[in-house]
Amino acid sequence: MSKTLDLFKTATVVPSPKSRLEKAPAIELKGLEIVAAIDHVQKWLKMVIKNVKAPVHATIMAKMVAATIKLGQRPESFEAQEGMATSNNQLRKRASDQPLNPIEIALCEKHDVPLGQAGEALLFNPKHMQWVMDNSKALSKAFANIKGCPEDLILKTEPSTIVTDETLDYVFTKLAKKPKVLVEVLPVVASVAIIPKFDFGNEDDERNVAAFDIVHKVLSVGIR
Repeated sequence: MSKTLDLFKTATVVPSPKSRLEKAPAIELKGLEIVAAIDHVQKWLKMVIKNVKAPVHATIMAKMVAATIKLGQRPESFEAQEGMATSNNQLRKRASDQPLNPIEIALCEKHDVPLGQAGEALLFNPKHMQWVMDNSKALSKAFANIKGCPEDLILKTEPSTIVTDETLDYVFTKLAKKPKVLVEVLPVVASVAIIPKFDFGNEDDERNVAAFDIVHKVLSVGIR
């Protein structure tokens, strides 16, 4: 009879980082300043683009709602342009890693919109981890039959409510004739995706300079 492998005791040990009693003095590192400055601007731009995108997303969503009402079905993506920019704009199902909150669930249930459930998960209760380690060999074989196993050893996370393909099918077919309801529900179950393209000149350098000039103007206003 083969010997049961104790998965808990044979686990690879991850070495702990060595603590420093005294912080070593900083050394001069050429190029660090520009790296830090660019990193700072990248983080700043994340906030800026979030604010800039919000009204554009709202406009696209409004056009998608209007198209749904007019067509009575899911609208196709559409092209847009402004100045040197073009974009393909799409309406996508809300991602499954973005579960609906209680208010959004209530809104969908109010209008009989079908929703899905994401899988639940099981995990060990942290307060019983010493018991788990003391019985690791037996657990590797069959923890369910161990005498004295705590009733709350395993914890279960609640399943989350998500948007499915059936959700969107219902919204585009059943709610297309109910404009007031569609305006409320569609932004909850769907999200806008913008695929932009900045088109200026034939060379990357020209394009980079033109794009930088526009962004610089936006950031300059924000600084003031």
